[in-house]
Amino acid sequence: MLQELGEFNPKEDEIGLYLTIFERQLKFLNIPESKWIPYLISSFPIEIAQLIAREDEEDSQDYRKIKELLFKRYRLTADRFRQLFSQHKKSPDTTWRDFYFEIASYFEGWIPELNIKDFELLKSLIVSDQIKKKTPPDLKEHFIDSWAEWNQPLELVEKLDAYENISHGL
Repeated sequence: MLQELGEFNPKEDEIGLYLTIFERQLKFLNIPESKWIPYLISSFPIEIAQLIAREDEEDSQDYRKIKELLFKRYRLTADRFRQLFSQHKKSPDTTWRDFYFEIASYFEGWIPELNIKDFELLKSLIVSDQIKKKTPPDLKEHFIDSWAEWNQPLELVEKLDAYENISHGL
């Protein structure tokens, strides 16, 4: 199995896609999640394996916690997954199926981080994202510390309107 997946290369591979492939292969082989950590550690370079080994024993055997640790290490937040999902382009040397897999993986990284559990929350997220894309850079800059957290469109537009009203002296 690991020969097919290959070792993770931090300079070339994207951790989110790598872990998605890793998970799918182990599920395909019917290996329970509780047994994934040894496979995972053996697929990483020594410095990453050592990072995992530094965790306390209980956490180092919990795949979900290790996945979260790796995302933090490679700075993959919900907002970063959103950017990857929104801006990813198909490479000329890949298939459309590859492109689909890549953007689906980014989407799957984006949504769970925000605890999106139903259609209404998903709709709010997508509408907010569209509003954010159309917002002028100076407004984004003003709200930089909170920007990624605002996923409710009405809350977002109220803050944008309030700022514009104040800045235009209305």
